Amino acid sequence: MANVLLMPSLSPTMETGVISAWRKKAGDKVAAGDVLAEIETDKAAMEWELADGGYLRELLAPTGQELRVGTPIAVLTDTPNEDYAAALAEAKSAAASQPAAPKAAAAAPSAAPPQAARVIPISAAPAAAKPPGSSPGAGATPPSTRPADERVKISPYGKKLAEQNELKWQGLAGSGPGGRIVAQDVQAALAGGPSARAGQAAAALAAAPAAAFEDRPLSMMRKAIAKRLTESKQTVPHFQARRKVRMERMLDAREGLKRDFPDLKITVNDLLIKACAVALVQHPAVNSQFLGDRIRRFQSVDIAVAVGTEEGLITPVLRAAHAKGLREISAEMKALGERARAKKLQPEEYQGGTFTISNLGMFGVTEFNAIINTPQACILAVSATVKEPVVDGDRLTVGQTMNLTLSSDHRVVDGVTAAQFLATLAKLIENPVALLL
Repeated sequence: MANVLLMPSLSPTMETGVISAWRKKAGDKVAAGDVLAEIETDKAAMEWELADGGYLRELLAPTGQELRVGTPIAVLTDTPNEDYAAALAEAKSAAASQPAAPKAAAAAPSAAPPQAARVIPISAAPAAAKPPGSSPGAGATPPSTRPADERVKISPYGKKLAEQNELKWQGLAGSGPGGRIVAQDVQAALAGGPSARAGQAAAALAAAPAAAFEDRPLSMMRKAIAKRLTESKQTVPHFQARRKVRMERMLDAREGLKRDFPDLKITVNDLLIKACAVALVQHPAVNSQFLGDRIRRFQSVDIAVAVGTEEGLITPVLRAAHAKGLREISAEMKALGERARAKKLQPEEYQGGTFTISNLGMFGVTEFNAIINTPQACILAVSATVKEPVVDGDRLTVGQTMNLTLSSDHRVVDGVTAAQFLATLAKLIENPVALLL
């Protein structure tokens, strides 16, 4: 019997995905547990394992295209020569009643009359994706008539081919999904000779903006960041409380740990995580979430730490930070950071935090406001340690200070509560021996 494999939901927040690489090819015999594809979600790139074995007959989805969860992406049969046309027809019929995919996608190939087939029900299937390798015939590509301010889209290979042949591709009319220029369009323009090049070059010149620019499509991660942070700023009543802390003792403590325990790679961020964990136990209102009709206070301190990647920030979560020592915190954060930058975090490693720390100190930033990671109530912005004049008793001296800014959801945390939390945190930072007890 034929199985139509659907774009899986690999995390609770996943709505769309991109197949970044197929690990198997059409015709392969596969077994349950084999990795079929690497799928990019809004947070990470994850390997997708097959639940059933069989013969992989056809790959329906190209790499690099964003598809909704439930979109048919491959066909699996029990035997190598089994007819699977009816399975494609059934998938196409189911997809017709679903919302359109985020980006235009061509329908699946026409199918034979229906016969017994089953669709693996990961979720309902939206519009079917175009099989790889199939594309409309291009012919001689005419100059584009698109408006001057319309975004011009071109496939990476098509762009490379055009640049190698010094072809100005911006004036071409694309035959790919959503008017995207594909390699066949470039090849057709090249085959058209000087007249075709002159026509598209003239159109490109007419549409050229005053200044050169390059449009880059949003990655899955960047789309998720844009959506979540926009919602946070629009729906959460943020307020900020700031406190300057002295850093001399914490820096001395770190140097002492490095000297006495050379194998222990403790960072300032590790010490700050520990300090926040201790302070959050004393101020549970800050370690909470707003859930519409109720406020949830957590007994465990699960700290999300913002980690920069090439495509944006992700916040891996250090579970039960209040119960961990500095050695555990250091080792776990190093491992989480490495997996985050490699886009290998599992959903349970970046979801469900109770408080977030965003540290830009290593970049020399002296003060900033962070946007709350909803539904959490608070996020701490950590700035750089700087040398500046400070009053020490009755004398003026040079000290090392750091600015801390707590952004809070005013529906959960009031100004007094935020100030009390920062006071406790400052005391721990300025007397770090308490963190070792």
